[in-house]
Amino acid sequence: MRVGADNERMTRQRWDLHPSANHFTLLRLVLAIIVVGVHSFTLLVPLPERASIHWAEVLGELAVSGFFAVSGCLISASWTRSPNFGAYILKRVLRIYPGYLAAGMVCAFGFAALGVPDVRAYYANLSLPKYALDLLRLTMIQTPGAFAANPDPYLNGSSWTILMEFWCYLLVPVVALAGAKRVPRIIGLLLGIFLTLYALQLFWPHGGWWAPDHDSTWHELRIPLPILWQGRWPRLLSAFWAGAAFITYRDRIPHCKTWAAICTGALLAASFRESLFLLLWPICGSYLLFWFAWHPKIRSPKWMERQDLSYGTYLYAFPVQQVLVRHVLGITPGVLFLIALPLALGCGWGSWRLVELPALKWKPRAKTVAPDGR
Repeated sequence: MRVGADNERMTRQRWDLHPSANHFTLLRLVLAIIVVGVHSFTLLVPLPERASIHWAEVLGELAVSGFFAVSGCLISASWTRSPNFGAYILKRVLRIYPGYLAAGMVCAFGFAALGVPDVRAYYANLSLPKYALDLLRLTMIQTPGAFAANPDPYLNGSSWTILMEFWCYLLVPVVALAGAKRVPRIIGLLLGIFLTLYALQLFWPHGGWWAPDHDSTWHELRIPLPILWQGRWPRLLSAFWAGAAFITYRDRIPHCKTWAAICTGALLAASFRESLFLLLWPICGSYLLFWFAWHPKIRSPKWMERQDLSYGTYLYAFPVQQVLVRHVLGITPGVLFLIALPLALGCGWGSWRLVELPALKWKPRAKTVAPDGR
């Protein structure tokens, strides 16, 4: 009995969710930096010519999927610790909305003015009520004419993921309604379903109702619900439910070099066929991310236990880069990255200190400490 108890304690310590026992803050910041690096290439190339840097778009997809896998893990754990719907939603709103609304206002009244030929005309055409409503709906941050002359004509192209992530947050308590004993099986079932849908999209992209660009009549219902079997949803939900499954079955999943090597080998073997590599990523890639997040030899800076710059860095990097693309003629991807990264990190720090952290102080008190402000 003593040995069994010790083994159980060691297994739980291995996947400890306290910020001081893992590197999720560092991991999310690394993923945000990867996105900045990817956009340093894609923002310099017009949309019709993106095939020439397809590798960058794939890397960006992997980073975004990584964010969703981490969210699936941490958000599912947050619900498990405090399964109260009202408190859960309040925590999710406080984590997402303040930073997003602030970024939306800074983008509209700051960055966008640097991306239009006529500032007066821009403000005259900006409908504040409509824009405010779009922000409250977590619609992608965009204003009329902002950076229209850039190769990538968007004000904040990164922000499209925020609404999709918030929808994922709402799905967690819906699954929990089935009861604690059934939740693990349902999460496993959802992972299997969305991996299957993702496989259909990857191997038969134009084969039927699952196609990413399939025309749907659901909009006629005028219900703002996502169509979860189309578009980017199968890819992102595969990653999200992979993260949720990981934390749900963590007592059965070892943290070891052997599993990490197997996952790495599987991804390398599949790298010769992109569709197979992408299909393996939600499982193998997620395991490698979590293996990194709990690696005992990795040391995160102490300040990361109290500060999370990833969200703000992710939100502000795109408009920062757009300004540089517009005003620095002949800028190269390397120079764009080297200039934009410290500026984006500075914006991320400002967002955390001035907006996100004060908002999180309104969170309901939990019995245990939630990791990374969640």
